[in-house]
Amino acid sequence: MPTRPDSHKIADTAVSAVTNLCHEAGWTCDVVKSDYGEDLFVQTTLGSKLDHCKLWIQVKGSKKINTDNKKKILCIRIKADQSLRWVRSADLVIVVLWDVSKKVGYWTLPAGCLHEWKLLFGKTKTVKLSFDKRDKFNQDSLNKIGWLARTHHYELLLNRSVMDDASNFDDKNHESQTPLLLLDFLKKIGVITKNGISKDLRKRYKKFLIIFKKDGINKKKDLSAMASIMAIMEIFSDIAPGVGLHSTIIAEAGRMVDEILSEPKPAK
Repeated sequence: MPTRPDSHKIADTAVSAVTNLCHEAGWTCDVVKSDYGEDLFVQTTLGSKLDHCKLWIQVKGSKKINTDNKKKILCIRIKADQSLRWVRSADLVIVVLWDVSKKVGYWTLPAGCLHEWKLLFGKTKTVKLSFDKRDKFNQDSLNKIGWLARTHHYELLLNRSVMDDASNFDDKNHESQTPLLLLDFLKKIGVITKNGISKDLRKRYKKFLIIFKKDGINKKKDLSAMASIMAIMEIFSDIAPGVGLHSTIIAEAGRMVDEILSEPKPAK
């Protein structure tokens, strides 16, 4: 009779565990039937709404991960060509290392720890993929992963839109997508509500105006722009701890908020 190897059992158990955690977070999660290096296709959600972005997860199951040593980093070997595919993906890709015995997992972002140059020109067919023991795959980390996917998505769209704006600078019929993308992002982080700029943003904006004035910054335009950017960054840091914002998002979002706040109030 045919037998099922332990490696298949471990792999399925690990994928099932990761899938369940994604479902608990309210995300959709589908097993990829044609597996070319990604096990799960995930659509993240914010509240009850599906995000525009997509997420791919590769799951590596293990019967027992040795976490008893004092090293803070866990490592596995991955094919170099597969790693390059992950690093160059337009969608965010994460890898989860799951211990089926202890029912605990660790996650990493290949694009954040692998060097494309080495993947292209390295002499070895495999590369080392590292996992920080502090980065456990659980509900807390899923919030971070979700925001990483969202910011990665908006970063790509905004970079393309800003370049498109620059290329069509002299075209009077050009319709920029940049304001729409920024508006969508600022709504997601609660900076803009149905009533306009949120009270929370205005409060933080005024706080930073006072701070920068004390630091000796006197130019009104510089004060306003810096206060807008810092207020946005502080709000984002509260809802997405440990996630950074790309410079394009920061600059363009700060500019939009600054322009709105600087608009003269209508006469009563």
